[in-house]
Amino acid sequence: RDWLYVDDHCKALDKVLHAPIDKIKGEVINLGTARSISVLDIAQKIKQMMNSSSPIVFVGDRPGQVFRHTSSTRKALELLDWKAETSFEDGLARTIRWYQENERWWNKSLWLRQVPIRTAAGKVEMH
Repeated sequence: RDWLYVDDHCKALDKVLHAPIDKIKGEVINLGTARSISVLDIAQKIKQMMNSSSPIVFVGDRPGQVFRHTSSTRKALELLDWKAETSFEDGLARTIRWYQENERWWNKSLWLRQVPIRTAAGKVEMH
């Protein structure tokens, strides 16, 4: 998957909102980094950054699961003069820090951690 830090996303949206309409009307503009990082790699990086010994739990694929998402960011650069500025590692570190500093805000949503999903194999698993 192509992971984009939220500040970079917001800056790109600001560029879209302020672009001349005749320049972007009807265009499909991907916002991303053009760098693909697997979910497993992210889980391992989070474990490392948080010095965690928790196991990584694997679950089945959702129906229609796409195994690789990587954006072509050419149009974003050409039409908006925009490209992501935040490295994946820096964005992940900032995200972890935000969650550590804002537990009161996200703790209310913990019940959403486990939702039943029917996998591509037809089995219902908690995701």
